[in-house]
Amino acid sequence: MPVKAYSYLRYSSVAQKKGDSLRRQLEAAQDWAAGRPDIELDTSTRDLGVSAFKGQHRVKGALSSFLRKVEAGEIARGSYLLVESFDRLSRETEMVAVNLLTSITLAGIRVVTLADGHEYHEGSDAMDIMRAVIVMSRAHNENLSRGKKIAAAWADKKRRARETGEKLSRRGPAWTLFNEATKEFDLIPARAAVVQRIFAECNDGLGITAIASRLNAEGVPPFVAKSDGWHQGYVLTILRSPSTTGLYQPTLTTNRPGQRMQRRADGDVIAEYYPRVVSDEIFDRAQGMIARRNKRGGGKGRRGKTFPNILIGLGRCEDCGGTLILGSRANSSAVRHYRCYQEGRKHGCENRRRYLCSDVEEHLEAFLVTAKLDDHDLNPDRGHLMDRIAARDELQKKIEALLDQVEAGSSAITERLRQREAELVEIEREITTLKVETQTQPKSGQDALRAAFAWLESLTGASDADLYSARAKANALLNEHFDWVIPREGGLLIARGQDAWSITDEALIRYEIEPTNRPTRDNVESGKFVTATMI
Repeated sequence: MPVKAYSYLRYSSVAQKKGDSLRRQLEAAQDWAAGRPDIELDTSTRDLGVSAFKGQHRVKGALSSFLRKVEAGEIARGSYLLVESFDRLSRETEMVAVNLLTSITLAGIRVVTLADGHEYHEGSDAMDIMRAVIVMSRAHNENLSRGKKIAAAWADKKRRARETGEKLSRRGPAWTLFNEATKEFDLIPARAAVVQRIFAECNDGLGITAIASRLNAEGVPPFVAKSDGWHQGYVLTILRSPSTTGLYQPTLTTNRPGQRMQRRADGDVIAEYYPRVVSDEIFDRAQGMIARRNKRGGGKGRRGKTFPNILIGLGRCEDCGGTLILGSRANSSAVRHYRCYQEGRKHGCENRRRYLCSDVEEHLEAFLVTAKLDDHDLNPDRGHLMDRIAARDELQKKIEALLDQVEAGSSAITERLRQREAELVEIEREITTLKVETQTQPKSGQDALRAAFAWLESLTGASDADLYSARAKANALLNEHFDWVIPREGGLLIARGQDAWSITDEALIRYEIEPTNRPTRDNVESGKFVTATMI
């Protein structure tokens, strides 16, 4: 029975793919096997475009699979592993590389370096081990030196970009094109218009899934070549990208074996690096919308073609305070209703009531009309507060990145760190002030109520697309101004902070409640009775 020899073929970069590396390694293995008729050559073990400097090939790919088979006994003892040289097997530190070599040879596998024809096995002596260490050390140090030179070159490019505006590379956001004449980025008008539309629809209350669906439905070409259309993840990437406001954030990558590559900020952002697509105000507004949807559950729930559930993020069960979900009978929109999710899964609630969507929306409309006529001071617009919270969170990430550099021994960014910490103190002061204003100094809700009523009035007689947009905006507005809505028999309970209102066909009653309690009918009605208005 022939002995198998496994040729391990590896190169690191696309440039090597275009060169002679693969042919040279394969030819060396074939020449070695040609003079050994008892050897069966297997050339299927290949890691193409995988670096050995950080050990990625050990934890995923062809070498990783080979090592698992050796450990499981699926590779017979006495088999061969052929490598052009040790730097194909490993370019990691000497200790790691030697451990890799000995783990293979002690399993009974013979390792052959084809460049010098030397064979390593479980009986290899001290001279063989020393030879291997010297070769491995040279390979590791070559990569280490090359990495330092590349890092220094990129650091110099980033310095020039900050000082002179020089572009680091010709690669920019998908809505830009590098101009070889001016050495600047130019906007691609059609794509810039799509980006502006994405921000506008986000700020109008549409979620990333709805935005992607509308772009696909209209046949808007995606930015990514060979993509099968727009995806919600890519829409979110655009909405969160500071490059839409012209900013560029230099980064450093971390790439450890077995872990996903991560990027962290390398110093402060560079302003006016790219052409601006949206204003800071529009960008910050979008971040606040995203934060509100994530925090309040506004991103959860079925939207359908016409956004039937206008209470997404708000609807609560009157008995348990749990989430309300949308149901229907025989798929008829005329009898769509809300029901308790917890009761549906038979967990912690026995509320089997069904609340018709049409009744809920009628009472909601009546509440807005009545409250507006009676000039109740409802929810102040808390959008600015949420925007500042989102800005604070982003600033904290930048500070963490700067702290990482300080710990790594960099002294050049100390001043930037002080500036960012001062900005953080100022934002925290703004947030504290805004919180006090929204909790203790409510402003008139006339404009908000008028806008909400206008949106609800616009929901009839529209196309599916327009209806979806209008209802999505109404939902966003309601989420912005109220904490929760509880449908109940003959009316609704609505709250913001310590203020709650009960709306029925006969009266509008206002209560003072404890906002930390679960939103239930009993908790509202046990609060302090404040005013009552007959309808």
